Amino acid sequence: MSARKQLPILAALVVLSPLAGVRLQAQDLQVAELGECVLESGEVLAPCDLGYRTYGELNAARDNAILISTWFGGNSAAWTGILGGGLIDLDGFYTIVVDAFGNGVSTSPTTSPTQGGGAFPLVSIGDMVHSQYRLVTDVIGLDGLYAVLGISMGGMQTFEWMVEYPDFFEKAVPIIGSPRVAAFDLARWETELRVLELFELCGCEEAAAAHAGLSLLTINTPEYHFRVTDRNTVQANLARQGQNPRGLSDGRSKNIAMQLRAMINHDITRDFGGELARAAAAMQV
Repeated sequence: MSARKQLPILAALVVLSPLAGVRLQAQDLQVAELGECVLESGEVLAPCDLGYRTYGELNAARDNAILISTWFGGNSAAWTGILGGGLIDLDGFYTIVVDAFGNGVSTSPTTSPTQGGGAFPLVSIGDMVHSQYRLVTDVIGLDGLYAVLGISMGGMQTFEWMVEYPDFFEKAVPIIGSPRVAAFDLARWETELRVLELFELCGCEEAAAAHAGLSLLTINTPEYHFRVTDRNTVQANLARQGQNPRGLSDGRSKNIAMQLRAMINHDITRDFGGELARAAAAMQV
């Protein structure tokens, strides 16, 4: 690995493919069975399975791999369209997109045969990254990565990679991520978590509609809603989502809550006395 770690802008990694705009076919989902994963809380996640998809080919030197972590509520399949749009040169890079715990593909409250529902342990952003490291080293058999990348919660995982495994990759691209959670996000996600807990108690339309409203309110900026959202449709849309809360049913509210708790507790300074400067220094090889 290079001795000069860069906290890069997007252009440092992203090489637009000459095939930009070509429709990319979804790759087959693979599942890595890691057995047990010892979590930062001291609990054990078992079974510990990770879903992932790969795009492109490893070169002879096996040094062209990029790892992408999924966003909050996202999955590896959703990256197919993004990669097909030319975000990464798939002729030059071998790209591994990993499903995060709690997204319903990797081990989640809705999928665990032994720790389902409320028995699911507390999982951290760090736990997600440690499992990804095991996937890359033990399952895929790599000694390092060219880059790690992620959007939203994936960006948080990227920052976690930077302090946990700083000499394992050349470049990091956290997009819309943060090294720790700011006050606004804490308030927003704690409120969303409380609404989800209410839905789990009552299963009622009111809680589902409140969750839909909170999501609509915070997923985009006020400026965006002023320009794009038709004010005459808001109330009807919220009422409709409350009457048909498919996104929260069948235990999926617990999946969302699991990832929310991971983001709420995210802080890469936790081992550095709460100091961002010390955490940043640890990123240098």
